Amino acid sequence: MQPLSTRATSVPRSPIRRMFDLASQVDNPIRLELGEPDFPTPEHIMQAAAEAMRRGATHYTPTAGTMALREAIAEKLLRENGIVVDPASQVIATVGAVSALALSIQVLVQEGGEVLIPDPGWPNYVSHVIWAGGTPVYVPLPADNGFHLNREIVARYLTPQTRAIIINSPGNPTGAVFTQEEIEGIAALCVERDIMLISDEVYEKILFDGHTHYSPASNPDFRDHVITINSFSKTYAMTGWRLGYAAGPAPVISAMTLLQEISVSCPNAAAQEAGRVALRGPQDAVADMVRQYTSRRQLLVDGLNQIPGLSCRAPEGSFYAFVNISRFGRAAHVAERLIREARIVTVPGTGFGPSGEGHVRLSFATSEENLREALRRLASWVKAQKKDS
Repeated sequence: MQPLSTRATSVPRSPIRRMFDLASQVDNPIRLELGEPDFPTPEHIMQAAAEAMRRGATHYTPTAGTMALREAIAEKLLRENGIVVDPASQVIATVGAVSALALSIQVLVQEGGEVLIPDPGWPNYVSHVIWAGGTPVYVPLPADNGFHLNREIVARYLTPQTRAIIINSPGNPTGAVFTQEEIEGIAALCVERDIMLISDEVYEKILFDGHTHYSPASNPDFRDHVITINSFSKTYAMTGWRLGYAAGPAPVISAMTLLQEISVSCPNAAAQEAGRVALRGPQDAVADMVRQYTSRRQLLVDGLNQIPGLSCRAPEGSFYAFVNISRFGRAAHVAERLIREARIVTVPGTGFGPSGEGHVRLSFATSEENLREALRRLASWVKAQKKDS
């Protein structure tokens, strides 16, 4: 057999999935590693998919998605984000936000092109840049400033090879929600350098303490330099439906559509109808999920900060707690010990970039019962370390 391609063998494996696999080696683990809502998809959305299939939505759709869904996406972007797009030429429905991200990077990045990535940030950013033949450039997010990014920080990492900048607000794993001023400063840099800003907004609805979400493409001055990426997974508890979308300049969306045609043909037909109904239907379930995330966040953060040796800044958005565990060793070592010795599954901060050292990520997209048990086990584990020292 001939060797596998460098493109295939150079892409790093997700540290989240690695911890997911390690969890199978222990009994009764508390699973806090996956960023997946534990809520069911709202009933009216599931019903819409079932009815669509009975009507014949079991066949190919247009590559960029049905016009009905793209129109609903365009309406949502205008209504909630202030973004003006043509659904026919500036919107593509994708197989999850991960596909939207992959397609956008594939059409923007040449061999050797650089993409600036938040550090800590979602590990798939790095993987997709490498897959496209590009070079990921880590931009450290300062912990002492709540892991916020701004123009001054980003400017230090720009080079003539920079092709795009990725921002994620609310952020994974830090929970940081960038301000409008911070985002506009970064977007202005993109306009000045004629590069693209990829704005990952999948956690836009999960906000706490009065923080607000800002979409850079809402500003007409930046619109031609922004690709907005979003998903149904987090907002509507639809992770398994694999439906996301991207909006941006028509030439970019056209190129993404071509790549989608040769890779997956089109998104799932019934899921697209479910997505249309999700956007145009009642939003009560979303509000209820956010209320529960708010309660869980308070429970987890308060509990963590009461355990000696641990500290955790309250996340401004998303459903992750990024916990400082530096007193107990390096992040990867601590995360593996927590699985083996406390049966708590976390993700080491270094899985999100070098600046994540000293931290582990905990997802609170799980029940309060699980969170209370995780805190109990974690407190016992920390107490045992003190006895051993």
